[in-house]
Amino acid sequence: YDYTKLGALEDMTVSANTDTFSYDDQELLSQVSYGGGGSSTMTWDADQQRQKLTNSGGSTYFVYDPTAGVRAVLVETDGENETFYVREPGGALIARATGQTGQYYFFDRLGSTIAMVPAVEGNPTDRLFYTPWGELVTSGSRASTVGTTANPYRYVGELGYYYHHQDAGLQDWMQLGVRFYQPEIGRFERRDPILTAEENRYVYCADAPVVVVDAWGFKGKPKNKAKERQAIKKLVKETFDKMFGKVSKNPDINLARKLLNEALRGYKGTKAGSDFDGCDEFFQQYKCCRNGSALCPEDAARSACETCINNIFDYLGAGKFPGRYSWAVGVCDRVKY
Repeated sequence: YDYTKLGALEDMTVSANTDTFSYDDQELLSQVSYGGGGSSTMTWDADQQRQKLTNSGGSTYFVYDPTAGVRAVLVETDGENETFYVREPGGALIARATGQTGQYYFFDRLGSTIAMVPAVEGNPTDRLFYTPWGELVTSGSRASTVGTTANPYRYVGELGYYYHHQDAGLQDWMQLGVRFYQPEIGRFERRDPILTAEENRYVYCADAPVVVVDAWGFKGKPKNKAKERQAIKKLVKETFDKMFGKVSKNPDINLARKLLNEALRGYKGTKAGSDFDGCDEFFQQYKCCRNGSALCPEDAARSACETCINNIFDYLGAGKFPGRYSWAVGVCDRVKY
């Protein structure tokens, strides 16, 4: 393995064949030239979403849901044939459809596909088992049964981990957002831009693949509930630091922190990136109400509270949290204005 000065994989030699990796101006993988012949090229948009993958077999194009909490592909096409993906509002995968046929996905607690079942009555077409690092088990008593479906969503497929079913050269690499992961060695092709220099910036999910996932290709997030709560607490502080600067003992901020803590009970682990519209208005309305001003009716403060919390849900990618709107109403009704 040889790396560039920016810490990205440049050359990889296996059995005397050397594959060469090239990157674009965003430091995203743009081409892999294979020592045994052939290449794979890809293009990305300004949001760092892969738009096109080309190899000797042709090109694959991807269309994304811009409102989802993960990089959610809605349509995959080679220019003639199209595969449509049905997802929950937060981006989690539910089913796929090609032509007149469809299949439902079934996932384990980590989000890996364990079975695919026809949309009409029938037996599972695929039963999949994995090593902890994401390799498909192909032998022994737990050998996977892979059907004829060209399915890119296997290991943690619910969150968008992409297996290159259409590209033999890339089948050892899974796309995880903006980086590529090789489960055989548990490493990415380039370093994590989020982690600090003191941390291993190439290793997959802090060497904890059974409790941590990394749908964006940045710093992984715990799937385990106890560790998820720790991540939530950290995210609460980071979120409010972003919104208001370093928080103090301001009682209005403390109230807001409590509200966000409650809202985060619906947290699903990924950020959608939308703004906190309504939160500034809520804090202003709340402060005005607490000062006893007749110019600030409680209904306006309560409405702004609901808007704030629902936008926080959107920001955290918790769009699929059941009953979130009625829940937000209940939280805001309990506030003492």
